[in-house]
Amino acid sequence: MAINNRILANISPSLEIVKGLTYKLNFGVDYSATSRNQQYKPFPAVVNESDVSNGVLDANVSANTNQLVENTLTYNWNRDVHNVTVLAGHSYQEFLDETGDHYLPRLCNE
Repeated sequence: MAINNRILANISPSLEIVKGLTYKLNFGVDYSATSRNQQYKPFPAVVNESDVSNGVLDANVSANTNQLVENTLTYNWNRDVHNVTVLAGHSYQEFLDETGDHYLPRLCNE
């Protein structure tokens, strides 16, 4: 049995600080968590590479996070037929992957 939960969100507000100068924030997150439990019942008549003939219990857990933060300042200047736009910004992204595995072989006595 496997269970997967995921959150995917983004927010992007902007604010005009003074005429022509705008600050914009972009924040996003992607979070995923999965848990999976597998059980192989003992079946002595089967011999294979995974050695499940004696039974196996396998539990896996993983969590992945991706965060993004961007900050920008945009300045627009207009005079008659002249237009100037200046953009400055910063971007930061972080990834985090966590996993865990519990494996219990030979659930029956040999």
